[in-house]
Amino acid sequence: MEDKNLVISFKTILLFLLTVFFIWIFWLIRDVLLFLFVSLILALALEPFVNFLVRKKFHRGFSVVFVVLTMLFIVVGLASVSLVPFIHQTQILIANFPNYMRYLSEIPGAGEYVSKFNDGIFSQLNQSGGSVINFTLGAFSGVLSLVLIFVFTIYMLIDSKNLRLMFVDFFEDGRRDEIQRLVTKIETRLGSWLRGQIFLMFIIGLLIYIGLLIIGMDYALALAVIAGLLEIVPIIGPIISVVPAALIAFFISPVLGVGVIVLYIVIQQLENNLIVPKVMQRAIGFNPLITIVALMVGGQLLGIVGAILAIPILITVYEVFKYVIKDKT
Repeated sequence: MEDKNLVISFKTILLFLLTVFFIWIFWLIRDVLLFLFVSLILALALEPFVNFLVRKKFHRGFSVVFVVLTMLFIVVGLASVSLVPFIHQTQILIANFPNYMRYLSEIPGAGEYVSKFNDGIFSQLNQSGGSVINFTLGAFSGVLSLVLIFVFTIYMLIDSKNLRLMFVDFFEDGRRDEIQRLVTKIETRLGSWLRGQIFLMFIIGLLIYIGLLIIGMDYALALAVIAGLLEIVPIIGPIISVVPAALIAFFISPVLGVGVIVLYIVIQQLENNLIVPKVMQRAIGFNPLITIVALMVGGQLLGIVGAILAIPILITVYEVFKYVIKDKT
């Protein structure tokens, strides 16, 4: 029998070690990379508006500042209109929550589960009660993170052309045009995803708010904001948003509880069959199973942030993988 020896060159070993080293470095600075990725998505979402002003002969720096300040003005304006009633309704909801749990515990067979749920909540509160300093530091860190993302976004918008050229220059001359087309395609899909997601969150929140007002549901604004925010987590978010609304509604009246569930189902059907296909189909276009797996993996690795960023990361990886496969064939 002929002996076959496996020969591994020094270059292969070195390349493997460098790959492992860079993966380790990237994992250590993953928070910074996430900030940059989030800033990139925001910049791509705002860039069409900046380019529109540039085409109207406005200076790019002025256009970036104007678009960003307009976005902040809209966000602050909406927050100022809805924040006070939202906080008030949320406080009342929290104050009445024990009554809802007590009512549910009287349902035959539900007492044990409600008791475990309450024990879990009190356990978390007790653990967090002694960590005020950690909470304060966490809040400060969160504000600092938002400021960094905001600054990164502005710089990316101002110098987007040079940043693209800098990235493309890493590749050999014969591939630069292909890489530029790949970057443009990824940028287009990511920007479309975020713009579509924001529009979707607003539409669903508004429909839930109007529907809850029509059926006479309490805490309509708070529940609508919750439903709108959870829209950023595809598939799972809309399902979770039904739970608090249904619990409160059934406490008030079984008929109202059924009405709330029917309302959410109708809106989710509109979302799945009309709104999402029109708004998000071009941006995502993935099989629901792939989407769910991506959400689970993202959530497992990076928590809620990973779940939110799972789709844009999936879009990026998919386009790069498709390019590599096409290049190999």
